[in-house]
Amino acid sequence: FYLLIHSVQIGQKFSKPQSEDLYYSRARSMLQKLGLEKYEKNFKKGLLTDQTLPLLTDSALRDVKIPPGPRLLILDQIKRDPEFGKAR
Repeated sequence: FYLLIHSVQIGQKFSKPQSEDLYYSRARSMLQKLGLEKYEKNFKKGLLTDQTLPLLTDSALRDVKIPPGPRLLILDQIKRDPEFGKAR
């Protein structure tokens, strides 16, 4: 029992604060809509937050190691969907 409690405490200590995820809610939603959830970590590594969505370019997505196909889908989604295209 002690080991279980201790493991949970260690997990909480090293887990990222949830407030950080607030900066990625629209990006996460877009990636899920496109079936590209696996690239969420790339967005976070590159600090591509919701605020940067309207500014995304092919080269920015390339810099965070997103392959050409998914890059095209992401850029097309941002261009077509006004929710993702406007800065907040």
